[in-house]
Amino acid sequence: MSTARDLGSVTDPSKSSSPHSDPQAATASDQERLLAFAEDLANQIDIGLPRWIRESLGKFLDPDQLLELQSETEAAEREASTHVMIQLRSFLDQDIDQQRTTPLAILRQTVPLVTKILHQAGVPSVNRDRDAARLHPEDWYDLTPASYGDFGDEVQQASLLWGAAKAHIHIQRRRAE
Repeated sequence: MSTARDLGSVTDPSKSSSPHSDPQAATASDQERLLAFAEDLANQIDIGLPRWIRESLGKFLDPDQLLELQSETEAAEREASTHVMIQLRSFLDQDIDQQRTTPLAILRQTVPLVTKILHQAGVPSVNRDRDAARLHPEDWYDLTPASYGDFGDEVQQASLLWGAAKAHIHIQRRRAE
């Protein structure tokens, strides 16, 4: 897993003390780090996503119901691992200037998978505030993740490292313009 120390080697070419330093080399190195952080983020999400699905179901279903719906749960986990993770990895592979959403927005696409299982199990929907209902109308059970931490501490940490590396590259590019 990545640690905060990994960011220590991300350099800002504008602060380089060498008059002969190559800003392109630093940018390529920073890009490699961003890709490594993106890979770690995707790997941590791949672990945390099935856990989030099971925990979300567990908020509404007792252990017997969970056992009864095990095949549906496994199908939702497979669909999330297939479709959502493919979309997430594709997003993370894009150049940062082409990214038009966030990994969290992509992860929120798993909510209908859990909603479907709960609805089929006869779980009544919950009362939500007006804004939550407006922003996430398909989320009848108020499951929409608010942060990466909803998928686990490891996902939260990986998202912070990825986000910091992405911000660093964004700042470098804007300064160069």
